[in-house]
Amino acid sequence: RLLLRSGAAARLCNLFISNVPGPQVPVYMNGALMVRSVGLAPLADGMGLFIATPSYAGQMSFNVISTRELLPDIEFFMQCLVESLAELLALTETHATASERRAGKRAAAAPKAAASASTAQTEAKTRAKAQTKTATKARTPSRAGSGAKAKAKARGRQGPL
Repeated sequence: RLLLRSGAAARLCNLFISNVPGPQVPVYMNGALMVRSVGLAPLADGMGLFIATPSYAGQMSFNVISTRELLPDIEFFMQCLVESLAELLALTETHATASERRAGKRAAAAPKAAASASTAQTEAKTRAKAQTKTATKARTPSRAGSGAKAKAKARGRQGPL
């Protein structure tokens, strides 16, 4: 306000752009739904263009205030702004689609890699079990042939009955 009143704003710039983020959920006052948010500001002498970009409920709007001397055809300016934003949106959608395709390829490769890893883990577990069984068999006394000796040895470890 001080800048506008002093006239310093006109000496410093001729364009003012304001972005005021608003609530991103619908807002009600006394039961009435707020439909849109509008940004307005007075132009100081010498300032020619004010663009407000308030947002509300997931949408952004552009409010343009100008003088006839600086911008005699504000409708043309607004059309240029709309076309530029449409072009920007198309580019971001193209980029997003390409990113999704790349992500899709990575996602398609991920189950294969996970399946390979799962198969490798299963094989490793099977080998580990087989090695454990082999090691256990090697430590377990054979029951065939020397059953009496093994039983006597086992009883000796257990102590007298």
